[in-house]
Amino acid sequence: MGDRAGAADGAMRDFNAELHARPSLYFSGLAVIDHVSISTPHIAIAELGSGGAGFGRLPDSDVRYSVERHTEFVTVTTVAPLAAEPQHWPNTPAYWLAIPGLAALPDEDVVCRVRILVCLGRESLSTDELEAYGLRQAAGSAIGGGDAIVVSDFVVQNGVSRIILFNKNLKEYRLGRMVRRLCEIETYRSMSLKGFPIARNLAPVLVEYDTELTKLADRHISVEETQHRQLLADVTELSARIVSDAARTRNRFGATAAYAKIVEDRIAELREARLPGCQRYGVFIDRRFRPAVRTCAATASRLEQMAMAADHLIEILQTRIQVAVQDQNREQLELLAKRAETQVKIQRSVEGLSAIAIGYYLIGLIKVCIEALQHAGVDMPDYSMLIAVPIALVATLLAVISLKRVLSK
Repeated sequence: MGDRAGAADGAMRDFNAELHARPSLYFSGLAVIDHVSISTPHIAIAELGSGGAGFGRLPDSDVRYSVERHTEFVTVTTVAPLAAEPQHWPNTPAYWLAIPGLAALPDEDVVCRVRILVCLGRESLSTDELEAYGLRQAAGSAIGGGDAIVVSDFVVQNGVSRIILFNKNLKEYRLGRMVRRLCEIETYRSMSLKGFPIARNLAPVLVEYDTELTKLADRHISVEETQHRQLLADVTELSARIVSDAARTRNRFGATAAYAKIVEDRIAELREARLPGCQRYGVFIDRRFRPAVRTCAATASRLEQMAMAADHLIEILQTRIQVAVQDQNREQLELLAKRAETQVKIQRSVEGLSAIAIGYYLIGLIKVCIEALQHAGVDMPDYSMLIAVPIALVATLLAVISLKRVLSK
């Protein structure tokens, strides 16, 4: 009982720890937030958050950081306060390059980089002001019930996606959560799009599969029975390739759908309102992001449908082959029955001939005995043979009938 109680307590602690595993970095005032998602964890980055809950403060600095470990990636987020609002987009801070493992991070390991600049609130935004920060044709929305404005041009420069958050009335707690949502939107959007290149590469392969499956279905209509097995082998080989591709991509496309749902939820949590002169932030993402997600979903669906169609064709072919085999077996049984019937007829003929032969030999034996008795001086009448022949034939017939009765029993 003690071991079970200890295991239950451990599981409960794990569940509760999961609820608090990814706290937001709460802050207030002007700040610049750098966020990076990494597909393969680095030892130095893992050591950065090894001191406890995965968040803290950089040595000899007022910069706070957070390290989160997810199933497929690790995120590192830093929040650096600003003394004054910059007039242009800030450069990469020195402390970011000094974080172990981030300075020489390979590009193929980076899922996304996001830099969020938190500025003072505005009643309205001018195009000149946004262009001063390097944002042209930016999309933006009023978020949090109008307590802040978020704008971005979604252009990646030097590997970084730039977002400006103009804070009006967001307090420390809400500001940290809002920044976290913006980072998660970019992270999960990038993670979900990892399935798009796979779907794009599979597009010509699916066309090939579709063409080949159509040809095999047409062959099935007109193929002769002698070629059923070869057709079955061809369909089985195609089905194996389709199932292999479906199994290889199922997890990736499933993750794409899951990440896309998270992006949708995070956009809804922003509580957007239209900003005059700008396309809504969430609408911009959805219109350019949703088609890629739907492409992945359509590719996964086509693979599953082709696999089902190939399996159905295999079942039909197997049924036809079984029917053909049953017909062959029936023909063989009919042929065996005819052979058995012929053998029975031959056997009856042989039995009749055997009875005649036995009667013939028995009459010959009687004749020899009568002649021997006559030579021995026994007076035998001349009609002895006339009496003996019917008796011998009747005896032979009775013996044959008796033998058949014994055998039938």
